[in-house]
Amino acid sequence: MSRKELTRCTPEQVGVPSATILELLDALESFPGCEMHALMIMRHGKVCAEGWWQPFAPGQAHICW
Repeated sequence: MSRKELTRCTPEQVGVPSATILELLDALESFPGCEMHALMIMRHGKVCAEGWWQPFAPGQAHICW
């Protein structure tokens, strides 16, 4: 099986304001009981934002409900 790398870009390149993504991250961090592992935002087939919360990392398999 071959692996295809996803195309990356800045949020603004696909019409998403970076400030809006920062507001989303702030809201997720302050939401009681919300334990984030990772986040990937895609628009128009391109990854415009991604990140991981410690101790999680890219390529690290783990159970997520």
